[in-house]
Amino acid sequence: MPDITYTGPVLIEENGDDRQMTAEDIRGATGAAGSAGATGAAGPAGAASTVPGPTGPQGSPGSTGPAGSIGPAGSTGNTGPAGPTGPTGADSVVAGPTGATGPASTVPGPAGSTGPTGSVGPAGDTGSTGSIGPAGSTGPTGSTGPAGPNGPAGIDAAPAITGTATIDFGTEPSGFAAASIVDARAYAGALIDVSPSGTITADHDPDDYALEGVAFIASDVTGSGFEVMATSPSETFGLFNFNYRFETETP
Repeated sequence: MPDITYTGPVLIEENGDDRQMTAEDIRGATGAAGSAGATGAAGPAGAASTVPGPTGPQGSPGSTGPAGSIGPAGSTGNTGPAGPTGPTGADSVVAGPTGATGPASTVPGPAGSTGPTGSVGPAGDTGSTGSIGPAGSTGPTGSTGPAGPNGPAGIDAAPAITGTATIDFGTEPSGFAAASIVDARAYAGALIDVSPSGTITADHDPDDYALEGVAFIASDVTGSGFEVMATSPSETFGLFNFNYRFETETP
């Protein structure tokens, strides 16, 4: 036989009336309270509170304690300033005892006066000859003597031929330059002396002749002129003046 499930209300009779059955009817009436059970074991101590409790009332004053023992003596204080000097006492009319003799002085006393000069003693023996002393200084120069007679007349020298010219090293630094000098007074075989003039040019001051080491020499002397060559070991540029000189041709 299959199980039948009833889900509708169940009515019961109580005191002559019908009422719906409740869960209390199913469980039954509540019995009388049982006796108290034994006390359970104490639980663990609670965590310490972080909130301070209220301040208790102020206690009454305690009794006075015994007197403390005497402490050690304090250190001595600094000496106070000296008092003012008292007045000078009256001079004593009673002489004091004689003091002891002081030590002898170590400083000699003043020299006595010089006594009279004694009589001259006999002459001593002659000593040996001393060595020759150093030569004395040269005496002053004597006055100039009279002029001597004139010598014979010299031979007239031929007048020298001189001139000045310019040589150009160019616009770029160079160690060599040349110039052709036209002078009809020149002649074949003439010894021509050429030297720096040391005069200012458009390119150089007098000091540059020495600083640049410029030197000159003449060559190729003809009846109408000669050639001049100039050198500069440090290389230079521009214009330099030079002087030349040679003797007049002897007929």
